[in-house]
Amino acid sequence: MSAVPVLLALTVSTREPPFALSRPLIGVHLGGSRLSIDEQKKRGLPTKDLPAGILQRLRSTIECNVVLFGTQLEIDTLGVVEDATLKLACFPEVIDSLALAPHCHAFVGSDSAVKTMTSMLKIPSIVWLGDYTDPFRDRAFIEPYVRAGVMKVFRYRDASKELDEGMRLALAALREFGVVPMTP
Repeated sequence: MSAVPVLLALTVSTREPPFALSRPLIGVHLGGSRLSIDEQKKRGLPTKDLPAGILQRLRSTIECNVVLFGTQLEIDTLGVVEDATLKLACFPEVIDSLALAPHCHAFVGSDSAVKTMTSMLKIPSIVWLGDYTDPFRDRAFIEPYVRAGVMKVFRYRDASKELDEGMRLALAALREFGVVPMTP
């Protein structure tokens, strides 16, 4: 059974995630385009499809609301269900999902259009990035935002095996960015 986003009930002009609890809103995207993932697999590179453990760890570690971005297929694969602190952004038109990005206090996830949108808007972004050289990607979509101080990058070879290390960086970055309180 497909997950149906509650957000579909909202009008385009008021696309605000309906959360009952007042908490930081973190955008999460664990996927990438099928085209890029297929190309990465063909070339033997780390792929953009990230483990669901990122979402689970965020939600169990910090008090936050989450908008989970992705295609309907990506969301269905994760087997998640909306609740009081998790809403799905898996609209048929990507522009409708991206309209939710400006409401986020931070972003955690893959190198994707959502990451580009949040970074351009100067929303703190923690990006899990395949550890390989891609001069165009790095020059155009990563380095400017790192220099501007709005992006932190975790480079991985195998995101599932490096989940603990990546989450330590992500949580520290969320604290450094002031999105979640510093621990004593």
